[in-house]
Amino acid sequence: MTALSLQRRGTAPREALFLLGLALLLGTASWVTRAPRLPLRVDARTYRLDLGFPVLSPAAALALYQAGEHLFIDLRDIDPAVTSHIPGSFPVREASFADDLLATHEFLGPQEKVILCGDGNLPAAAAMAARLRDRGYGDVSLLEGDLSAWRRAGGPVSGGKDGHE
Repeated sequence: MTALSLQRRGTAPREALFLLGLALLLGTASWVTRAPRLPLRVDARTYRLDLGFPVLSPAAALALYQAGEHLFIDLRDIDPAVTSHIPGSFPVREASFADDLLATHEFLGPQEKVILCGDGNLPAAAAMAARLRDRGYGDVSLLEGDLSAWRRAGGPVSGGKDGHE
């Protein structure tokens, strides 16, 4: 072997390691400087969520409320005696779902048309709607927004200090 071939042999692994390190450095730099691809909050005007249940605007839900055609289920983990809520709504919380549903069985049966209202978390409301559907409730809709949105649409609110949450 010649001296030149020995010299090339020793530099090839160093060159390979250098190129590998450079590729890792450039890949890391591009990953760190890249802007996020999705927003942290989902905007319903930008993205269409397929929740498996109809979503009603507060104004549409208010019209059904005033017509007396639907019953409202409040999904928030609250005490209706001290927290603002939609008058006539029934509290059905996730943690006590079966007990709350049993407590309302005289008023709220599977044949009723219900609208679920909560804190504005539509995926969580859809999960509760699925539980109701599994219990035989066939006409379940979700209220878009929270109690503040309901109030802004002109919906009545009862309970709580001065009608506030």
